[in-house]
Amino acid sequence: MGWHARLHDGALLSARTLTGRRTVDLARLTKVGRVEVVAQGPTDDRLILTDAHGVRVILNKLKGGRDTVDAAVRKVLLRMPANAGVTVSGRAAERLNMESEVLRQRGRFKAGRRIPFTLIGFAPLLSVPVYLVLAFVLTFGGYLLADIS
Repeated sequence: MGWHARLHDGALLSARTLTGRRTVDLARLTKVGRVEVVAQGPTDDRLILTDAHGVRVILNKLKGGRDTVDAAVRKVLLRMPANAGVTVSGRAAERLNMESEVLRQRGRFKAGRRIPFTLIGFAPLLSVPVYLVLAFVLTFGGYLLADIS
């Protein structure tokens, strides 16, 4: 996680992290992702940027200035050549307002993995039959073992 992020020369983004200052080369991005942490307070929504050197920074905003991380990343992504091969997740594309560019066939970006929201929403409901069967087997097994003595 980074803070005090600043743009240098339009293509270099540096931020302070717990392990020191990290600089991501925006012109050589390989992956753009998004992480959202929902809590009782405001939602923590951040971009995950990884460049060709393997440097990864998780950011939300830039320090000072009017420009945001979203605007800087979007500007750099739209200037990249068609064969750049940047993987952009669906959630990151949504935050950057680039859904149509990422989903376009033979476009300049590769779509990242996408987990259907309906699957996440129904996961607890789908686990109920599994737990019912498991409870029945354990109860019945315990009943049979109690009679063996």
